[in-house]
Order: sequence, then structure tokens, then C-alpha cells
Amino acid sequence: MKRRAFIKQSAFAGLGLIADPGILPRKINTNSFSLEEKAVRAPHQAEDLHVLELAGPPKQRGYIYGESLREKIRAQIDVWKDKIGQNQKTNPEIYIKRFLEETNFKSAIKKWTPDLLEEVKGISEGSGLPFKEVYAFQLWDEEWWYSWYRNSGISIKERRHCTIGGAFDQVGIPPILGANMDLPGWTDGFGVLLRIKHTHSSLESYVFTVAGFLAVCGVNNKAIGLSCNTVLGLNCHSHGLPFVYIARSLLEKTKYTDAVRFLSSINHASGQNYCIGGLQEVSAYECSANKVCRYIPYPGAKVIYHTNHPLINDDQSIYEEIKRRSNASEDKAPGSSEMRLRAMEKRLKNSKIPITVDTFKEALSSRDNPKYPVCYTKPEKGKGNGQRCLIYELSDSPTLHIAPGPPCTTGFKSFRF
Repeated sequence: MKRRAFIKQSAFAGLGLIADPGILPRKINTNSFSLEEKAVRAPHQAEDLHVLELAGPPKQRGYIYGESLREKIRAQIDVWKDKIGQNQKTNPEIYIKRFLEETNFKSAIKKWTPDLLEEVKGISEGSGLPFKEVYAFQLWDEEWWYSWYRNSGISIKERRHCTIGGAFDQVGIPPILGANMDLPGWTDGFGVLLRIKHTHSSLESYVFTVAGFLAVCGVNNKAIGLSCNTVLGLNCHSHGLPFVYIARSLLEKTKYTDAVRFLSSINHASGQNYCIGGLQEVSAYECSANKVCRYIPYPGAKVIYHTNHPLINDDQSIYEEIKRRSNASEDKAPGSSEMRLRAMEKRLKNSKIPITVDTFKEALSSRDNPKYPVCYTKPEKGKGNGQRCLIYELSDSPTLHIAPGPPCTTGFKSFRF
């Protein structure tokens, strides 16, 4: 097999509380596959978006992923570990070891998504990296809240500023789901679009991610679209199913109802809002350790919009304790999440004109509030920008529009199945 190597191109916050014992416990075959890789460059974009085709059973797909992007994956994980070391002020190897010892996500992964664990093993083998390192790299959201418990309590800061919007039930226009996925700046230069072809199935998926990571969001050829935003204010649990495995599992569903049902059938590790789109509908679900709540902006709404604070789910004891310890005021001025939500509501609620792909491009490119814009162009200090934009048209022939950088300064590229 010919090896293809690419040229080498969280800020994890130390926030939070002392560990709660009730939440943190003490304790290929690659003979035949198809492989396609190409770079796509849009005007003014910050990075090349590598498109990689994966096929075959799970471990084989992972091996292709790991070997094809070996240098990129190694470089991305090195940057990730460096950031952990800087932010936790400790040896990242020691910190990661402790993180894995004091959590137990693997039992949930084996229960609900064993195939994806095999894919992670394949990434490890293909990239030549230790399995524990590649496994831990999948746990971004989980490490964020874990660090709250391991460090002294200080005021909570937003670390991921994702903005989501959707519309459906419009005459002559298919459901549309769009989002700015605001990843850490250290992911710049590592964006990947996976085209996954499933064995013994007609299912195909476009999955946006970064090198070595299973998934951030995406759309499949059965018109199931997914966008997500972290909701740090919701309760979490160290025995739940981590975000990345949930995201990939949702994109493997062929029916909208099955995707929605899956969210209520599992235990969630991290507070997250999942926006799921199908041929008829788009919906938002705030998921926490103890609740799954559908968010509807107003009675009869045919649109959705969401940012990074809880709007319906009251499973928030962690957030309330953080606010208490940091003397956070209940009536403080609106922050980034609130201002971005207002910007999306302004453009989507009670719209007098059809809401189209161009509507979402404009909304997700908006900069109404200079301090807290939906589209931000200023890089994090000493880092990249991290923002990418994805919009899905959920028709019988779904289309993905992606800007591999801030949509207000980056051109879009379209992908179809």
C-alpha cells in the first residue's frame, strides 16, 4: 500500500471546582480500500481543506485516516499536548494519564459506539501513535469540564463560541441548517473533510473535523445534517458517551427520527446542544448528564437559533456552583453567547422573506456587535482564528457549503454526493 504523507503544518481552560466524587469516580487488515485526497482552496481562506475518502470496516477506515494524514495528525496532537501543558502548568503526559484514570468514558463507548472505538484504534495504528494518546485526543469537551474540577474555582470563560441557525417548512425550499463552528485557534491549518463510505450500505457522509479527530459536524446522503455547540453550563458525567462519538453516530443514522431517538437513549458525558436536520424538519436538543430537552424558540417556530448558554435545560447545578464561587452576578451585562443569539434571532425570527442559503451566509457573517460578533476575524493571541462555517441544504440530494475560515472573509466551496 502506497503511503501518502501530507506536509506538517485548549486552549483548555483551567476553570472550576474541586472534584465531586459523585461525578468523578476514584477511579488490519487494509488489503482493499479506495483512497482519494485533494486540497480545496477558496478565495481568502485561512487554510487548505483536505478532503479524504474513507471506506471499508471501521478499523480499516481509521487506518486509512491515520496513515494518509500521519504527519498532520502527529503535528496536531503535538500542538494539543503543548496547549495542555501551558494551560495546566504541568507535564501533559502526566495530566492526560490522570484524566484517563479519573474518568471512565470507555464503558459507554463500548456500549453504544464500539465500531468507532475500533476506528480510533485504526487511527492509532495508521499514524503510529500510542492508542491512549489518540483516544484522549477525542475527548476535547470532556477535558474542558474535567479541568474545572481539578483546578481552583475562578470565573467561567467561554472557550468555544459556536453559533447555529436552521429553517424548515418553507414552500419550495428544503430544510437548511447552518453553523459557525468556532474551534480552538490551535486547530488552524488542520481542517479535514472526510467523505465516508460505509460497508454493505449506500450511506455516505461528509464529516468536517480536524486531523486525527473523529468528527465535529457534517451531513449524510440521507439528508441528516448535524451542527453542535458546547453548553458548558449544563451538567456532565465521567461515565457518559463523549461528544465526538455522539456526533459521528448521529451522522450514521438514515432517518431523522432515529437520530433524535438516539439522543434520548444514551447517557451524555458533556453539556451540548445538538441541532439535527432532516428532509422535513430541523430541531435543537440541549443535552446534559441528566436531561435531554428540545428547544423551540417560540410556539409554532419554523426556525431555530442557538449559541452557548442553556435556554431550556435546567440541569445546571455545576454552572450555578461555578457562578456562586466566582461571585458571578445574575444581572451582568450580556456576553458573547447572548449577543450572538440576538443577532441570529434578528435575522431568522418572523422573517418576511424566504430564508435561503444566502440568508444563512449573511447571518453567520454578521458583525452587529463589534465586541461579540457572530463572525470574528481577529486571531486568538499567539494562535489562529479557529472559525469555520458549514451550511447544509437537506433535500433528496443534500448539499454541503463550507467556508474553511471566517465566513465574512472566506469563500464557500460546495460538495454534493
